[in-house]
Amino acid sequence: MRASDGNGSAGGGGREPRVPKGPRRVSGPSRTPRALLGALAGLALCLLAACAADGPAPPADPALALYDPNGAVRMRAVHAAVARGDPAFVPRLVDLLDDPDGGVRLAAGRALRELTGHDTGYRADLPDAQRREHIARWRAWYSSSRAGGSAGTAAPPEGRAP
Repeated sequence: MRASDGNGSAGGGGREPRVPKGPRRVSGPSRTPRALLGALAGLALCLLAACAADGPAPPADPALALYDPNGAVRMRAVHAAVARGDPAFVPRLVDLLDDPDGGVRLAAGRALRELTGHDTGYRADLPDAQRREHIARWRAWYSSSRAGGSAGTAAPPEGRAP
């Protein structure tokens, strides 16, 4: 019987297995983590630019767009309403705190805090019952704040219910 040399070959006279030395060269584009990260960053910038270019312009009339059936349009209208800084949008923004679209609810909550400087602790991700409690607080606050002054209201456009 022949003794093993520890390399799995019998006889001891065999060659050592070849072990590659240093990094293996790959032809083609660089595969370093830094190069991959740079490529991903470039792709992300291209995607952002494409989304921004393809996205519709802000609504010309936020009062009308706040009632649009499309959640993305309502969300852009919320941002346009804040940009105008008009407190007449407050009642509709309070209504949007209960919107089926979570993004619209989030935008409306931020808009209300920015327009009014008031905060009830509302969060768009609260359970329905708690969210409705905060909506009631917003309505009560708005009613009491109107008693001291005459803030306008954004009426729904004709043919659309709030």
